[in-house]
Order: sequence, then structure tokens, then C-alpha cells
Amino acid sequence: MIRKALNPGYYDGTYNLTTMDGHSVNSHHLDHCVDSIRQSLTCMPDVSPIVWQWVEKDKTVELVSSDIVHTCRNFDKIRDWAMEHRMVTTSLDFNDMHDMR
Repeated sequence: MIRKALNPGYYDGTYNLTTMDGHSVNSHHLDHCVDSIRQSLTCMPDVSPIVWQWVEKDKTVELVSSDIVHTCRNFDKIRDWAMEHRMVTTSLDFNDMHDMR
């Protein structure tokens, strides 16, 4: 959603900030998405090292290895859990949700 909202021209008008899959999209929803990303980056940052090496003849650095091992969560299990526990509704007004804060 954020990617499409930031680059609407790329998607040939198939997406805009007012409609997506028949639902109203507003700035509160986008704010929530950005805040979720911020929280993930703050709470679970990846501190795996990226190895660079000085190349004397070129007087520059180059990436030595891009195959650094990262420990990832099982996204399929997280998605499955979220789908099993999601709130199902026929109408959701994000303005009402914002007012409840």
C-alpha cells in the first residue's frame, strides 16, 4: 500500500489514495502502516554485519560477500496466525478507529 501510494504513476492509475479494492484509504491508515514499519525497525533490527574490504589498487571499497546469514522468522507461520486471528468486518471506518485513540 505505501509503495503504491508513493508511486501512483507507476501503477497506471490502478491505485490512488482514495480507493483500493473498493475500500476507503486515508492518511490515518497510511500513518498506521508507516508506524508499524518504524516499530519493526526499532524493536527488531537486523545487526548482521555487511563485509566491505579496501582495494588498494583502486583506492576504494568493495562488497566482499553478500551472502551473510540472517536469522529470519517464519513468515508463513506469522501470516497463517494473523489470518486465523484477524477481525472480520463488513464495514470499517478508519476515521472512527482514529477517534477511539
